[in-house]
Amino acid sequence: MASQGTLHLLFFVTLAFFPAQIPGKECHKIDTCSCIMDDGTGIISLHAIDNEDGTPRFTGIPDTVIPIYTFDWNPCTPLKTEGPCQGSNACQHTPDLFPVGKPNTTFSVNPDGTVLITYEKVTYEDHGRKLQVTLKCDATEKGSFVDGISEYGVGTESIYVGTFTSRCACPDVCPMYESVDLKK
Repeated sequence: MASQGTLHLLFFVTLAFFPAQIPGKECHKIDTCSCIMDDGTGIISLHAIDNEDGTPRFTGIPDTVIPIYTFDWNPCTPLKTEGPCQGSNACQHTPDLFPVGKPNTTFSVNPDGTVLITYEKVTYEDHGRKLQVTLKCDATEKGSFVDGISEYGVGTESIYVGTFTSRCACPDVCPMYESVDLKK
C-alpha cells in the first residue's frame, strides 16, 4: 500500500501535468478589426482609428531591434500604397519595403485578458511575414505602440509582434464605423 507521502507526490504530479481546464474568454470575429467578447463585456473595434482610404493610420512605429527600421500600420483597411506593401495591413521600412500581414485576421484572448489580432501571413520575395498585435485597453490612450514592433523568426518566415495600447482596445468604447480624431 502506498504511503501518505507517495499519495501527496502523486497528487502534485497529477496537478502539474494535468491542470484543471479553466474555460477561457474568447473574442468572436465580426470583421477584420472587430470582435465581440463572449463574457458580455462588449465589442472591441478598431474602425474608429482606421484610415478607410488605405493610407497607414500609424507611421514610424519603431523596430525594437534595429531602430532605423520602422513600420506603418492600418488596423482594418489594407494599404493602398504603391509597391510591395499594397494589400497588406502593415509595411516594414528597412529602407526597402516589405509587406507584413494580410487583412484575413483571427482573434484570441491572452491569459492576461488582452485580445490578440493575428494578421494572416503574406509572402513576398520567398519570405512569409505575419503580424500579431496585442490590444491593451487604456481609456486614457488614443493609440500607440509604446514599445515598437519586434521581429521573430529565421529562414523563410517571420512573426512581427507588438502591443497596441488604446482606448479602442477596451470593449464598447470606440464605435464600429465612426472615425475618432486621435488629436483629441
